[in-house]
Amino acid sequence: MKRLFLILGIMLLLFNSISFAITYDTGKIGFEEDFDKNIAFEDLIEPVLDEKGNHAKDRFTNRPLFRYNPYINEILKATKVTIDKDNNKLITGYPNGTFKPNDNVTKAEFLKMAIGISVNRNFDFDAIPSSHIKHWAAPYVAVAEMQNVIDKGLYYEGNLNEPITRLEMIVILSKIQINMKGTPQYRDGELPEYEDISTLSEEEKGYLLHAARYELIEGMLDSNTKEIRPFDNITRGEAARAIIRVY
Repeated sequence: MKRLFLILGIMLLLFNSISFAITYDTGKIGFEEDFDKNIAFEDLIEPVLDEKGNHAKDRFTNRPLFRYNPYINEILKATKVTIDKDNNKLITGYPNGTFKPNDNVTKAEFLKMAIGISVNRNFDFDAIPSSHIKHWAAPYVAVAEMQNVIDKGLYYEGNLNEPITRLEMIVILSKIQINMKGTPQYRDGELPEYEDISTLSEEEKGYLLHAARYELIEGMLDSNTKEIRPFDNITRGEAARAIIRVY
């Protein structure tokens, strides 16, 4: 009997371990009712699009097809763990139950998320002097400047509400790892053969090499090309995924 209870106990432990490791299959394609409707944001289940950008349908039943957003796991994780000293979430959805993972992220929004989870949870941003910028994101800009994450004056009232680019994201996250988290900058490997980085400076290429080494940009590239698309804007889903990868 004791042996039976021991076996059952081990099986229960294994089951619990497996259940915590379960993630959503972002490559899964099926009908809408096949997906978990209890996820935190309703728009993380999204239509599959055909080559013309229309909602694709099953060839046999003509029913519309859906899938999980490719960044669903990182989005759900980010919205659970990125909390400041006042228990306010730094990465959140919207009151209507959506996350809008495909919307662009502004420079201000990205700095708040990236810097907000890079400092001590009890860090008081209200105590940061930021007289040179009149913007709600001024304290995050000030900390980023003090930590050499961005050059002073790079972000100001006139551009903080503009969408941030992939290159900006790559540089910021690499500098956070290096300057705030103490990760040595990776310099020893060869830069991946991206076809669209010839106009980047050697410094920018260096941060791109670091980001590639630590997989900050893994999964964001079109598998059919060798492009990083450095000047494309990033989405809320991409931002959540990349920020989580820093830690």
